Amino acid sequence: MQPHYPFIDSDTTFDKGHMNGDKAENVWGQLIKGELIVDEDTLWKIYADNLDRALPHVKELMKELKGRTVVTADHGNMVGERSFPIPIREWGHPRGIYTEQLVRVPWLIHDNEPRRDIVAERPETTTKNIEEGKVADRLKNLGYAE
Repeated sequence: MQPHYPFIDSDTTFDKGHMNGDKAENVWGQLIKGELIVDEDTLWKIYADNLDRALPHVKELMKELKGRTVVTADHGNMVGERSFPIPIREWGHPRGIYTEQLVRVPWLIHDNEPRRDIVAERPETTTKNIEEGKVADRLKNLGYAE
């Protein structure tokens, strides 16, 4: 999940409230509403530190996984850049916003020994009963739902 907040190795507190069940607005929402003031250099520093914490684990996985592995991201983040057509500063990955910062993501292809054979199988037709509230909570914690 990194480099998403919480910024694990930082001594910040503004990004860790939800880990204790705090229902406060997420970091990016607080920034856009002006409820939190953090300069962009600080955000980039702790964001990069979070990424640096995750990359050794990615490297280890790339050694262990056989065949072809792709390392990428599900989205980028806005860190105070202006959006279009309304030129307001954006933070995080707001819904309905399409900018290069959000949609252009890294794409690393790593080959480790011959590729695995991929065989089509019949799709699974059964579904598991998962509590709807649990799914909604998980999506909210990941920043994909409100």
